[in-house]
Amino acid sequence: MPICSRCGSEIEFRYIKGRCIPLHLYGGGCGGSARSDVYDYAGYSRSGESSCFLTKCPACGDGVYFIRHNGGSVWIDPPLGPPWYKHPCMDNTDVVAKGVRSQVVSESALAKFGHRDSLIIGIVKEAEASASKLCSLINIEHGRDKNIVLLVKNNAGFLVGHLVLYDQRGKSVSWVENESYTFRVITRLKPRFVQPESLARHIECPECLNKIRVEDISEHLKRQHWFPQKIDLKRLPDQSPSVTRNRGVDRGTKVKAATSQLVCPNPPRWNDVFKQLIEYADGHPCNPSRPPAPLILAGWTYSNNIEKMRRWRETVDWASANGCVDIIEGIPDREFYRVDKATSYLIGPMAGPCYRPWDFETKVRPSEEELAKHFEYLSALWTDIAGSDLSTITRPIALTGKKARRLLVQVEGTVTPPWGGWTYRSSHEAARRSFTRFRSAVNKAISPHEVDHIDFVTNPLPSLLFPELGSSH
Repeated sequence: MPICSRCGSEIEFRYIKGRCIPLHLYGGGCGGSARSDVYDYAGYSRSGESSCFLTKCPACGDGVYFIRHNGGSVWIDPPLGPPWYKHPCMDNTDVVAKGVRSQVVSESALAKFGHRDSLIIGIVKEAEASASKLCSLINIEHGRDKNIVLLVKNNAGFLVGHLVLYDQRGKSVSWVENESYTFRVITRLKPRFVQPESLARHIECPECLNKIRVEDISEHLKRQHWFPQKIDLKRLPDQSPSVTRNRGVDRGTKVKAATSQLVCPNPPRWNDVFKQLIEYADGHPCNPSRPPAPLILAGWTYSNNIEKMRRWRETVDWASANGCVDIIEGIPDREFYRVDKATSYLIGPMAGPCYRPWDFETKVRPSEEELAKHFEYLSALWTDIAGSDLSTITRPIALTGKKARRLLVQVEGTVTPPWGGWTYRSSHEAARRSFTRFRSAVNKAISPHEVDHIDFVTNPLPSLLFPELGSSH
């Protein structure tokens, strides 16, 4: 069966009106017939003119991306992401006069992509097709010194110098000028994957159909199939395709960004990934049968950073073990939750830090002898507990309440405590912490008994009105 030299699909030849026309058996590819707008690029080709870089508009001075390609040039407003509006100063289309911004990629072309945030637009600077034309290497430039090298199915040599869309989630590359030309991405060679599970994933070699690990595919193609012969992968740097350069960021911001940790995807994206994994699990035998549930909504509120990181790692491991790690590979760093230091404390019932283990045991009231002993220790150590200044204006009166977990303290009402007031606490964190330390010192003195509340009173409390106070003195 003959093979199309342009897309690698099966074709047959038919005579139409006296002309021999190659037709694709299953449609698609080159659109069902030969086309004059595509040429049969064999081997290696490169465009010296095509470029994509950030510069300034010569008319208004604003920052713009200038893209030169075979069909001319275009100026795009930053950021370099959907919907890629043309810069109005350099847009001569009729819609500008009507106050409507024109897009580089039409809405009809974008409609086929379910998630536009995974799209990257760029220029194919160079390409090399294998001798069999079953696969190609294409080098996409999407900013100055920012390149992505992809291994794609079939012969994509004609894309050199053209504007393309790289769908990281859908694993495809489409020609912007003619969306019917779409190439399936086998894997990304540059920047190299950094996650061990991504490198260990096996893919099918397009030349010999053997299963090869992602980290070994470049060496396999070079040694076994003498491909590529022109494109030197070692000269291209390993930088993340989702990282953007910002020359206006100060040094302090750069240092902070470099030291921050990626915890997990933000809840909306994590939920989206979970839905895709569930859909995959419904159609494939998986072990376990379902992916780990994402920590979103209440799960997000009542989990610390370490727990979130652990759950995301479990999700990545599940996807890797069940052959669907490609679903999570294309998540850009900007969609991850970042922290400078990961928290590990327990989360309490009010969604705040719980520095002590949550105790659900029922408390009982100590005996009168134990209470008398606790109060004796409390009175004897009061100067150390309250401090030299506070102990001169306060004194403990009694341990009271149904379970004796409330401490009454006599105070001089004309003096205010360091935490704000006798009946309230300051709005400043540092001031409030002084009361926390005070109560902690009280509980340390009467351990193993503890008090939950400390009430301050400015008037003496007669024991006749509160008979339970007499046993505490």
